[in-house]
Amino acid sequence: ICFENGYSIVENPKGKGLTYDKWLGDKKKPSHRERICAAIDDALAQKPASFDALLELLEQAGYTVKDGKVPSLLGGEQKNHIRMDTLGENYTPEVLRAVIKGQRTHIPKKRKGTISQDQKIQLAVDFESAVHSGKGPGFEKWAKLFNMKQGSKAVAYLQEHGLTSYADLEVLYDDLTHKTNALRKEVRLMDDAIQENAITQKQITNYAQTRKVYDGYIRAGYSKKYREEHEKDILIHQAAKKYFDDMGMEKLPQMQELKEENLALVKQRASVNSQYRKAKADKEELQIVKANIDAILKEDHQRTAAQER
Repeated sequence: ICFENGYSIVENPKGKGLTYDKWLGDKKKPSHRERICAAIDDALAQKPASFDALLELLEQAGYTVKDGKVPSLLGGEQKNHIRMDTLGENYTPEVLRAVIKGQRTHIPKKRKGTISQDQKIQLAVDFESAVHSGKGPGFEKWAKLFNMKQGSKAVAYLQEHGLTSYADLEVLYDDLTHKTNALRKEVRLMDDAIQENAITQKQITNYAQTRKVYDGYIRAGYSKKYREEHEKDILIHQAAKKYFDDMGMEKLPQMQELKEENLALVKQRASVNSQYRKAKADKEELQIVKANIDAILKEDHQRTAAQER
């Protein structure tokens, strides 16, 4: 019934017997430890020279570092410090020191839940224009730090997706753009097909409900009096016949066949629309990454030009 009437559909329902936490799956809100691991991943992407430099980057990200035999971190909505040796085997101080020295490869922890603003890749700030428009030195300092963080996240994105050159980045962006446009076009075509199917069902229903009245109109020799008495039904029947003629329907389809066709179209549309939403989100994220990389390259070019001068 939901499919036939275009109501919201739960794709791949998990059924009963699961706890709420397990039912959420990857949509579960990240824990404090998962947030800290994500912050460490971002800090490592900036290639700190030492473990102390890593802790400084975590402080810049908003965490309070408590020194001790094993450092502990406090940030966000945490009520208590969390020791780094409780974050997992890939995030202990010993392992992180080995990663920084190049003795071990870091394997980022899979991130779950809704991405926070601190974790999400955001568009770099054009602080030069902002400063010229009246922003103070405090904003400039914040903007430079913010842009550094977004640049490191953009570089981490390139590494994660195996993009080894700017040309690879452009190719992926073009591919995602074509994919998004194609899926959007497919969704619109399915919307049109679903709408046309619904109109056909309605016209068949109208035709069937007014057929007796129209047959009586014919038997009455197209009497004006009869038409005046049943004008509404006659007009509905004629409109249905015109629709069938315009559509080139010599034989009317069965209502059950139309319902089955509509059900298949709605299911297919739900699947394609899900692919479209994901492709669109991937494209938007890559668009921000590309803009931030462009900003980094522009800054490098300006710095080189200044040094040459």
